[in-house]
Amino acid sequence: MFNKIKIACLVLILGFQGVAHAALEIVITEGIDGARPIAIVPFKYQGIGPIPEQLSDVIAADLMRSGKFKPVSVSQMPQQPHKDGDIDYGAWVNKGVEAVLVGEVEQQTNGRYLVRYELVDVIRGQITGGETQMMSNGKLVQSQDHILEARQSVIGETGFRRYSHRISDVIYEKLTGEKGAFLTKIAYVIVRDTEEKPYQLVVADYDGPLKQVVHHPDSKEWSQEDFQNFMATLMGQGSAEDVEECDEQDWTDHGYDPDLN
Repeated sequence: MFNKIKIACLVLILGFQGVAHAALEIVITEGIDGARPIAIVPFKYQGIGPIPEQLSDVIAADLMRSGKFKPVSVSQMPQQPHKDGDIDYGAWVNKGVEAVLVGEVEQQTNGRYLVRYELVDVIRGQITGGETQMMSNGKLVQSQDHILEARQSVIGETGFRRYSHRISDVIYEKLTGEKGAFLTKIAYVIVRDTEEKPYQLVVADYDGPLKQVVHHPDSKEWSQEDFQNFMATLMGQGSAEDVEECDEQDWTDHGYDPDLN
């Protein structure tokens, strides 16, 4: 799913028969009553100048929008640790939190950043004290089974939001058993009836901040015929029922750059 771009069937259903000139905005301000408390601690930053984007802000917003999680506000956090060894498990359990995300961002050379993070089950950590023992090859070894996930990756300065969505997907799957969809892209059409080529094809993050216009190979805008031919190419058989996803390469061939998102 991460390397695909979902195409909304609505784009085809419109069929170029008219588009209402109005914007619809849906704002979700609260999750369901049964949302699970979770803490997304601001990542520690080691570098010169400001961090390109706060990973924790994007991740917390993703999880809140899912309706299944209720991120604790930074002002209500009992501490702001950056790795598992710094976590006071009892303090978080007393706040009703079951999982805590901690991490660090370290500036590298040439506009690169090393991101490390750990997703910690603080309830399990409180029970075990952060250390348990298990049998491996007939020997008793130390285990940290309260750490649900630990990863690191090097990203570019323009990749913070995209990597935040990826972390959100990891958290969502670890805690729910279902794959997350925070990296999903949305394609939609802007129509300007008075122009010779009235159609503008746009691809955006699901949460909206990053948008990129997909240009026609020969111009910046699309005629109705251009757009119909393009969609028929993407859809293979030319029917919305035949294809659910389109290869990212199909979009790249028409001017969409996934690295910018």
